[in-house]
Amino acid sequence: MKMKNLLVIAGMVTISSSVAFGQNSVDTISKRQIKKQECIEKRYFIGSSIFMLGNFIPDDPNPPDFVQLNFGYRITPKDVISIEAKTWKYAWPLGIPYGKS
Repeated sequence: MKMKNLLVIAGMVTISSSVAFGQNSVDTISKRQIKKQECIEKRYFIGSSIFMLGNFIPDDPNPPDFVQLNFGYRITPKDVISIEAKTWKYAWPLGIPYGKS
């Protein structure tokens, strides 16, 4: 019940903020042009995933042991070449074991 209420509240906040701040004005258009210029100037980027924060949960019996590193190059503001290195350790075996256990 609490999770459902939390999702409803998060949805309402998202919709109301997009209505309030989603207007196109001359000021926002000029900010977009500046953002594109900054994007072209910053050609290389390094990133990761928010799922890596699961590794730092204290007292977790099965931490995800997830690691991800992204390295990319922006050709244009919309075109990107990216290389991703990922690793993941499962807490238990996958599939059904056959034979004697």
